[in-house]
Amino acid sequence: MADDAPPAPAPASGPPSSLSAAQREELLRTGWMHHDYLWFKYTMKGQGPDEVNRPNGQILFAMARAEMMRLMRALGVSRVTDAETMHRLLREAGDLYVGSLAPTRMETGDGWIRLSTTSCFAQEGMKRDGLAEHYHCGPMTRVSGWLSAMKITYEFEPGIGLCLPNQGKDCRYTVKVRLPF
Repeated sequence: MADDAPPAPAPASGPPSSLSAAQREELLRTGWMHHDYLWFKYTMKGQGPDEVNRPNGQILFAMARAEMMRLMRALGVSRVTDAETMHRLLREAGDLYVGSLAPTRMETGDGWIRLSTTSCFAQEGMKRDGLAEHYHCGPMTRVSGWLSAMKITYEFEPGIGLCLPNQGKDCRYTVKVRLPF
């Protein structure tokens, strides 16, 4: 799959911002996620769950692949050959692209990663707006795109589908991974 992500923009010049880099990053992240949420919400109401979940999952997966490829280039990682690099990239991607919106705990073992959270912006928004029973998990779809970009063979347990907390379950996934060496 070709990397169709545009190159990173050149650094801006001009007067310094009174916001810290972390504040700017959080504002940009939450702005983008709110846009994504609004698109999902209005498309769901206008077209229904099947017509929004399918393309939303495909778009999130492709976007996440591009995110990870950009991140790997920025960090000088041309290929993932060990679990430590895979874990570092997942942590970096989670911190950069999701941040405080869905603080995720990552546990690792030999051939597996366990991801869990107790607070997810996507789940909370869907519940608040009455869309919870139809919402397919976007954050884990994003993780699957990151792993795909790293050329990691993986399997989610349970499989990615309807949001687990919206079904009364804990948000906890175990990902079986096989590195590409």
